[in-house]
Amino acid sequence: MKFHNFNKNHLSPGTHIVQHRETHPNGRNIYQCVVKLDSNKEPNIQVTHPNGGNIYQCVVKLDCYKEPNIQWTLDGTCLSNSATTNISPTYSLDEETGVHYFHSRLETESNFPSEPKCEVNVKCPSGEGITVKSFENGDVLLPCDCPNRNFNKEFKWQVEEDGKRGVKPKLIFRYNDGTLDFKDNPSHRYETFFHNDSSNCFVLLKNITKEDQGKYSCRFYSPLYTVFFVNLMLCGTHISQHRETHPNGGNIYQCVVKLDCYKEPNIQWTLDGTCLSNSTTTNISPTYSLDEETGVHHFHSRLETESNFPSEPKCEVNVTCPSGNDLYSLTSLDPLFRILFKGVPVVLALGFLLIWYRHGTSHSEFCYVTFTALLVKPE
Repeated sequence: MKFHNFNKNHLSPGTHIVQHRETHPNGRNIYQCVVKLDSNKEPNIQVTHPNGGNIYQCVVKLDCYKEPNIQWTLDGTCLSNSATTNISPTYSLDEETGVHYFHSRLETESNFPSEPKCEVNVKCPSGEGITVKSFENGDVLLPCDCPNRNFNKEFKWQVEEDGKRGVKPKLIFRYNDGTLDFKDNPSHRYETFFHNDSSNCFVLLKNITKEDQGKYSCRFYSPLYTVFFVNLMLCGTHISQHRETHPNGGNIYQCVVKLDCYKEPNIQWTLDGTCLSNSTTTNISPTYSLDEETGVHHFHSRLETESNFPSEPKCEVNVTCPSGNDLYSLTSLDPLFRILFKGVPVVLALGFLLIWYRHGTSHSEFCYVTFTALLVKPE
């Protein structure tokens, strides 16, 4: 087994690093890194592994027990377990010498573009980050607090890879040396705030679409390299309705709008395209409930009527209706009323004709205009 010694000039006093490489039975390489620190010394490691293998091992050796935060990074990005990468920690104690060994094994099927680094006390996000939700075509704030951000180093937002959805990593913007670079992205869709508040790295994403869903990351130095993940999801909307028969013979229509996010919808009942509202024979009442187990918001609308509608009313959301209390347009009135509305102008016209014949032709022009107007059937 061959050992590769490292230059110790870049290490803090009392820190010693030894790294070696082994050949794996399947032909791959195993990299071993041993770090020895004197008592009460804070570990500070930055080791570049030899090129060629896909199994990496890092060992932190401490005279005193203090579990180190061992983190694998690749080009400044923290690595974590995934479908193609597995990181497993182990611990052992040499009882004879009292030395503590903290191991971290990185095994990957990916061909990294560069060598991963084994580092200690790197600030990386835990878990999958936070999730924010918004409705399609709305605006959403992607949070990222960046206190004590290092202004001399790069700060950026990017879209993370999602193999299931076929999404590849994509840079949104990069800020470095006073230059904000959006690459080919439409800058008008992103509003930033760090120019006015250096610790506010939030981004406002405008007019979101289904394609905007996914995982984002905010990356900066503070002073250690920090990554903050944000998952963006669109809020779903589901509408259902049913009819019940009232004991007195009338009908009750129930509408339920289920939303993943709280936003009071504008629920409107329509009949053949005409908006319905409360009247002496129709009552519309809304209610709200929350399913605390699932977090789904239920908005209910109950339509109770004594009328026999010519067709089934429809429950719709965000329909623009004219102001006023009219329940029906002319086209939805009962046939008797339609006959009356059509017949009244004709009767009035005949009455004016009779007046015209009795009073002569001095007012013929006035009567002609009135007759013409009254014969026009309202639509």
